[in-house]
Amino acid sequence: RLSPPDLVITDVMMPEMDGFMFCRLLKADPALKDVPVILFTATNSEKDEETLALSLGAARYIRKPFEAADLLAAVAEVLGKTAARPAAPASAAGQPTDAEYLKILARKLRAKEGELEAALNKLSLSEDRLKKAQALARVGNWELDLRTGDIWASEEAFRIYGLNPSASRMPLAEAQESVLPEYRDALDQALKGLVRGERAYSEEFRIRKNDTGEIRDIYS
Repeated sequence: RLSPPDLVITDVMMPEMDGFMFCRLLKADPALKDVPVILFTATNSEKDEETLALSLGAARYIRKPFEAADLLAAVAEVLGKTAARPAAPASAAGQPTDAEYLKILARKLRAKEGELEAALNKLSLSEDRLKKAQALARVGNWELDLRTGDIWASEEAFRIYGLNPSASRMPLAEAQESVLPEYRDALDQALKGLVRGERAYSEEFRIRKNDTGEIRDIYS
């Protein structure tokens, strides 16, 4: 409030407060009511959303995707109008009802939920394809959490070691127990060098599978 911004650009869908409510509260604040607001949205948009935004005092309502040049042009236009005549808060007569606001917000939330569900399904499909590819190639991947000393590994990596693939995590010390004794010191030194950033981790060694006792050659 002591140093108001020249312009606010905000998304409609935000985690703590939606852009419509943000604009309404900003325009109700005597110290900030003249700050112009540009709202934009990435979800499906209908005409009543722009009407709602403008009735709340927003200077512009922009739908993504848009070109950077379009946004810059909108910013220049809004700032030019503000310099010539400060923006006024929305009039009481133009204020939307709570029912109109809630209807639009509920619609946008449903659209966002649909987008998230589609993204989750796509991610799940990609994960399934990766699991199948790793199983066919007999290749796994793993990550070491330096804070906890735990290893996260793919299902195929657990199968290669003869461990329960549903575990997903295990202590580093437990994984090292599968390595044949004559290789453990070299692996320890390789891991220390990797952590210190001194070398890449590229080692060949042998393990004894936890479930069958079979000796396997490993490249990691």
